[in-house]
Amino acid sequence: MKVKTLFFGAIGEIVGMRESEIEISDGATAGDVLAEYEEKHATLRGKRILIAIDEVHSDKSVVLEDGQHVAFFTAVSGG
Repeated sequence: MKVKTLFFGAIGEIVGMRESEIEISDGATAGDVLAEYEEKHATLRGKRILIAIDEVHSDKSVVLEDGQHVAFFTAVSGG
């Protein structure tokens, strides 16, 4: 199955794109998708990365469904 991945802020700069589509196996989690990108982009490892699935803040353990949008971004603070 396929999911669309979106990258915001520093994450997009690290992976060199703002969006992509990735083929994943049934039962894959958001954490599995993140791990694939961490494998290709070692500088992602150790960063505090937040996840949203279909525009809802989510956890790495959420099992994904075909066609979902998975966004990765870093926490931002303002003042």
